[in-house]
Amino acid sequence: MIRNSPQQTISPLVKLITKYPQVPVLYNYLKASYDATGQSDKSEALLEQLYRKYPDYLFAKTQYAFRCLRLGSLEQIPIIFQNKFDLQMLYPNREVFHISEFTAFTGLMALYHQSIDDSRTAKKHYWRLKKLAPEHKLTAVIQSQIYPSIFHQLICYFDEYFNQQAYCKYF
Repeated sequence: MIRNSPQQTISPLVKLITKYPQVPVLYNYLKASYDATGQSDKSEALLEQLYRKYPDYLFAKTQYAFRCLRLGSLEQIPIIFQNKFDLQMLYPNREVFHISEFTAFTGLMALYHQSIDDSRTAKKHYWRLKKLAPEHKLTAVIQSQIYPSIFHQLICYFDEYFNQQAYCKYF
């Protein structure tokens, strides 16, 4: 429903959160509904609340870290993940992760490492993502960042030349 009728999911999710405030996935769904309906202020406020209330919830960590990446607060990402850039290290008591957890974490790590000019580690995360989620849109975004097309390189060159920086940053 979030994808097809996001506005219709907001009220029921708010009610569910009121009834079950200890279930972090509900906040995650509500944030997605706010994003899908263009309510970015509410989405940002909810993300802040979700991360503060559930700092060990993987989606709270990854979404908060994506926000830091977008804002250029790269120094916050190692803090968010306690310098653990591998899911097994971050959650040593878990052996199985949902593909969406893997995709969010691995995609974030690829973009983060690319942003700090650690292309070797970025590529390592990218190829893991490419192997397990080749059709995911995040995989394509990361590919364009790590292995940009000639067209993308030319646009970035001209953006940089004219001091625009508009097209080259996806996050």
